[in-house]
Amino acid sequence: MASTSSPALIAAYLRVAADSISLFDYLQTFPAEVRLYRRQKNFCRPSVACILFILVRYLGFINVILANIGFFFNGFTESSCQHYYMLVPVFKLFLYMASQVILGLRTYAVSRRNPWVLWMLVLVFTICTVPELLATFYRRIPVFHHGACTSGNAEGVSVASYFYVGALAYDLIAMSTTFAYLIKFSTQSRISIFSITKRGPKLLAI
Repeated sequence: MASTSSPALIAAYLRVAADSISLFDYLQTFPAEVRLYRRQKNFCRPSVACILFILVRYLGFINVILANIGFFFNGFTESSCQHYYMLVPVFKLFLYMASQVILGLRTYAVSRRNPWVLWMLVLVFTICTVPELLATFYRRIPVFHHGACTSGNAEGVSVASYFYVGALAYDLIAMSTTFAYLIKFSTQSRISIFSITKRGPKLLAI
């Protein structure tokens, strides 16, 4: 019997825990998803926001399923693993890119469609995608073990963390920009309210 502290068993427990959280989150947010669909004027032609929401939600769902199949299913052959092992990293890349596009659109909207913000986000997105692509494709190899099929990097190659560096850098810049504009417009609103409050009686008297 395998030790309860073996790395493979710990990884399996962590996957099951993550799957449970993902399923709970999906079920909890499903009513909101249905409401979003009902708000669409034409279900056959959903809004851009709805399309991006579907992409992020179900790319993540598919990625979890594919990752679990590769990890828990023991019926792969070395040949089939060669065709399967890249699916999870590629879906993960698409998932993060879609979520970054959503975050960028939100930041652009909060900035009141400032052209400078748009070009800055496009540039940052392009730069931050480079380490994500590097971590996804550079010397990626299949890891075939007892019929299970996952992926990893060749021996001596440590680029997996680059993916999260790129993703976190983009998120930090986009969220900081959003926060700065929220503070800016919030301050302007308070100034406007204060100005109206002070000048209101005078205007009424005139």
